[in-house]
Amino acid sequence: MQQSYSGSYENLLASCRYHQSKFQPLLHFLFKLK
Repeated sequence: MQQSYSGSYENLLASCRYHQSKFQPLLHFLFKLK
């Protein structure tokens, strides 16, 4: 149980980092438009 919980937590962090790296350029682009 503990292992699977920590594993899903790691997955969550990894996916957050992935989405952040994906949306970072988009955010910069939107801020440039303002």
